[in-house]
Amino acid sequence: MNNIKISKIFKDDKIPFVEARYVINSATHYTEHLHNTLSIGVIEDGQVSFTYDNKNFLLKPHDLVIINPNILHSCNPIQNEARTYHMLYFDIDWCRGIQENIFGKVDKFINFDDVVISDNKLFKSLIKLNFLLLDLDISYLEKEELIYEFLFNLFSKYTSSKLIKNNKYEQYNEVITKSKEYMHQNLNLNITIKDISDYLNISQFYFIKIFKLHTKTTPYKYMLNYKIIKAKKLLEKDFTLSQIAFDLGFSDQSHFNKVFKNYVACTPNEYKQSMTIDITV
Repeated sequence: MNNIKISKIFKDDKIPFVEARYVINSATHYTEHLHNTLSIGVIEDGQVSFTYDNKNFLLKPHDLVIINPNILHSCNPIQNEARTYHMLYFDIDWCRGIQENIFGKVDKFINFDDVVISDNKLFKSLIKLNFLLLDLDISYLEKEELIYEFLFNLFSKYTSSKLIKNNKYEQYNEVITKSKEYMHQNLNLNITIKDISDYLNISQFYFIKIFKLHTKTTPYKYMLNYKIIKAKKLLEKDFTLSQIAFDLGFSDQSHFNKVFKNYVACTPNEYKQSMTIDITV
């Protein structure tokens, strides 16, 4: 490693239930402390001496560490050797909403039994999630959906309450229709799951679950597909690429080009030009 410490933090009032940190090459020591959040981290490089509730652990690369709320702990480098790590901090009341979606009625947040977890799939998911949160070009919907997916998998696998299977959800066709209409009307905005669920007057977590149950996709993916459908129609008219990118809420024209090519296998310009070719049979 070089000797330059880099620290990046994500915190946004639009999705206030999560904070992300990415710390590169840090040899900083911490005294014992606690958080009122669910704190989850992974070691990317280096080793860490982890003290948790008067127990000691050695954390190595790819280890995933779970810090339940209000538990004294410290994470410090060994022999002042720098380490690189990712941390996520989640509001526990918000997390309890996900737990209720899995287990049914939950009176309080369910703590984890395991403190250190070796799970390569979750390790990769956390790394991906942290980088997406730190990326300003990624929409709130995509960030929220990956947060939900990560925590749903984590809670389902590693919390001790018995999973209630075969939950039956009513057919909320009107809710699905209204949610799609809301997304169609706000294509140019970087909306959140909360924006949609507040409009529908239902729980965020319930909305995510029933939307995927009915449409077989997530709100973010649905909205992105609809943007591409809309973009094709606008390309048939006299709209510039920059105007289309702005109207459909892409961060810039380059972002629009990239997403369009991923979905259509050609750039917007190539698509527009293909419509102008006169083919005589």
